[in-house]
Amino acid sequence: MSDTILIESEASLLTDDVLEGFKTIAGRRFKTNTTYILSSDDEELTRLDLQHYIFSSLKHHRFSWTSFMKVGCGSGIWTLEMARMWPESTFVGIDIAEVFPTPNSDDLSSNCSFICANVLERLPFEDGAFARGIDIDYILEIEPLMKANCFEYIESDYISLPVGWGGRVRELNARNVYMAWTSVATMLAPILKVTPDLPANFKANKTWHKIHYGSR
Repeated sequence: MSDTILIESEASLLTDDVLEGFKTIAGRRFKTNTTYILSSDDEELTRLDLQHYIFSSLKHHRFSWTSFMKVGCGSGIWTLEMARMWPESTFVGIDIAEVFPTPNSDDLSSNCSFICANVLERLPFEDGAFARGIDIDYILEIEPLMKANCFEYIESDYISLPVGWGGRVRELNARNVYMAWTSVATMLAPILKVTPDLPANFKANKTWHKIHYGSR
């Protein structure tokens, strides 16, 4: 991955000169008819891939099931990589924005597929097709949530991830945070009554955030 990621900010007004089902605000493309606030364009796919590698460097995956669904799969990078690493398992990526690989993509393996769907509505799968259902309203309460859904031998914790200090991965995380904010700053800054410019003193303030995880 290149050490340089260019981010262009265009102070353009809302325009209808885009694909059906999308709108453009301040030069960024967004999905319409959804409450999802982040953009659905090449810049956001780059950020999601960057975030994937940041998180993957912090925690390894351990699996014991045969079918997996990745909710909010974005570009599909996690789903694609896991399908290649675990060829005997089946992986399905779900996202409301169709920005993942198409069915005829050379990147797809036989055990990997993607579906454009809203997870708040009924998905095209039979009950029990995947691992035990979990109420996403309680996702931060991972350990009691997994126990309530009959998981055993649970490992639950969080990783403190610095923003811009403490090593290369943490420096990349500052870029991840910056790219996410620039995607929505035009819309959220007036609502939050803050400046669109992020503070540049992450390192001086020792800024960090939590990455929660649970496994069995």
